[in-house]
Amino acid sequence: MWTLAEFEANYRAPLTERQNEVLETAYFSGFFEWPRETSGLELASMLGVSQPTVSWHVRTGERKLLLLLYDDA
Repeated sequence: MWTLAEFEANYRAPLTERQNEVLETAYFSGFFEWPRETSGLELASMLGVSQPTVSWHVRTGERKLLLLLYDDA
């Protein structure tokens, strides 16, 4: 079992600063809710990037976080 500090160090380590920013903005804007409170296009506008760029950062960040969870499974 990780302490909070260990967890944060381990989950943040594989993410780039931009991936973390996109995931955090997506989370707090309701992007992961169902139904979504913010669309990918709205999220892209908030971040000043294109919608495909948002999708790439979200998918890449999710994959990296899921590797932490399932890589040793």
